Amino acid sequence: SDLPKELLSKWFYQCMFGINVACIHLSATSQTGRRKRDYPPTFSYHLNWFREMPYFTGAMKKMAECAVGKTQANVLVINPITSYFTGYRPGGEFIDPRLSAISTHYRMLLETLAEIGIGFDIGDEFIMKKYARIEDGKIFVGDKKYSAVIIPDCDNLMGSTLDLIEKSAALGGKVFVTENAPYLIDGKRNEKVKKLFEGGIVQGLCVRSAAIRRTLKEHGIETRVTISDGGGKNAKNCLINVIEAGKGDRVFIKNTVDERRKLTVKYLGNVYEVELEGLSGAI
Repeated sequence: SDLPKELLSKWFYQCMFGINVACIHLSATSQTGRRKRDYPPTFSYHLNWFREMPYFTGAMKKMAECAVGKTQANVLVINPITSYFTGYRPGGEFIDPRLSAISTHYRMLLETLAEIGIGFDIGDEFIMKKYARIEDGKIFVGDKKYSAVIIPDCDNLMGSTLDLIEKSAALGGKVFVTENAPYLIDGKRNEKVKKLFEGGIVQGLCVRSAAIRRTLKEHGIETRVTISDGGGKNAKNCLINVIEAGKGDRVFIKNTVDERRKLTVKYLGNVYEVELEGLSGAI
């Protein structure tokens, strides 16, 4: 069965971005007499590959252990979830096209950053309201400092987030916005936010990989990892993340296409030749 391979591929994807504790769900005593509408994934003797389960869980454990550490993230991407709060209309049969577009754009932005090797964290506005501050134009969340903030396509920001962005930009901090800038603050139209995003203080950012790489490089934000294919060009369809793990760094590479590939990885002056199977990963 290809299912274990597919599940390990998904688990590697989660591990490389910091999700390293798994809940493998249920194990049914019997399938007899079950009266449920919901049939979640189960791992039990009913599986045709259950005998291989120790190898599967062992591989999951090794991946999780490798993912322990701190990410090398100096870019903070604002989570656009509050735009969903303001745009949601109960009772609708379909998802609002605007909200669907925000979600799609957000996913594309994160995957593009991962593809070009720019480390990022996701900024939850409620957490930022409680723990974020500005020092020398840089945004800190707790003890983590970020060199730049990216605001994805969205309609709304919390007032506390806007205050942070204004203070950062006024002190020379790097703030980028992609596609449509927000026009609501705490769910209400606000001229203040319009002036901020139309005043040239906040930089525009295209989500295409070549463009975003070039723009961030112009502002001093570069990746320490480069991956090239056999022709020496920047490899596409790969996701990259670096985790600081005590004595050294771990570079995670995820192949997102179902084909075997040979890649050249450059990190801190060192060159490594890596061969990846389809949808697999390497550390």
